Amino acid sequence: MKKLLLITLLLLVSITYSQNENKEKDEKDKDAPVTKMEKFSSKTGAIVKMVDFNLPRITIGFGSYLDTRIRKITTSSSSAYFYQIEKKEQYRNIITSVEYSDLIMLINALKGLTANIAGDQVIAGDYIETKYTTIDGFQIGYYISEGRTDVKWFIELDKYRHNTTVYMKEIKTFLLGLIEAKEKIEELQSKS
Repeated sequence: MKKLLLITLLLLVSITYSQNENKEKDEKDKDAPVTKMEKFSSKTGAIVKMVDFNLPRITIGFGSYLDTRIRKITTSSSSAYFYQIEKKEQYRNIITSVEYSDLIMLINALKGLTANIAGDQVIAGDYIETKYTTIDGFQIGYYISEGRTDVKWFIELDKYRHNTTVYMKEIKTFLLGLIEAKEKIEELQSKS
């Protein structure tokens, strides 16, 4: 009888703990911000069409690359354009979407970040990190440590998810990809 009571008690504690854990996870997901793309593509009561236009891959080093494309999303009343960057992994793909106006700000910010490097290299400190974050959580920046000459660039595809950072030795190829995406969106807008 004592064993049955003990087993029942352990089972109840286990179930209660599991439900609380799931509830906490659901609350975290509910609190996660909604991106511009999610807002635009999830309109209810309207037909939503998505069309992709592939762009060249961006090589990030060590044989790795990022797939890129423009996604045009159209509803009956409007259209929006997003630059999508995809990091393919063995068990998942991480995709971030940068809206056109954010893309322009990102290009300008990246040019500003590049201009700041020389000044950051002379700052006294063991570690320096400089970054820019879009409203949707996409981050780009660099850090300097150990010797002040080696600048390491990073892109955080989604600051709300785990393990979505991409590291690069140089940023020129990525900047050219951003500019190419901006030009492609402008070309598509002119045809609309």
